[in-house]
Amino acid sequence: MMLAFLLFVVDGNWSLWAEWSACSTTCGDGIRERTRTCTHPAASGGGLDCQGAPHESSSCSNSQLCSSKPLHSSYDQACKTGPTAQSGN
Repeated sequence: MMLAFLLFVVDGNWSLWAEWSACSTTCGDGIRERTRTCTHPAASGGGLDCQGAPHESSSCSNSQLCSSKPLHSSYDQACKTGPTAQSGN
């Protein structure tokens, strides 16, 4: 009796991009990121892995949250003194 095996070569393909992350800053300019996986389908049977990057980033800005209103809370203070604020000594 002779057994025959069929090998299906399947190249990997990217999943859809995940949702963008929240901006890395609560006030001012920052970075947001998203990811994808090579699982739609995953490579098998000697198929090729996905080409390209599994993650990407984009600039974002929360400048609408950084108003010039008087400081009334610790959140407002954080916006004024955060890493993107300019110091005026």
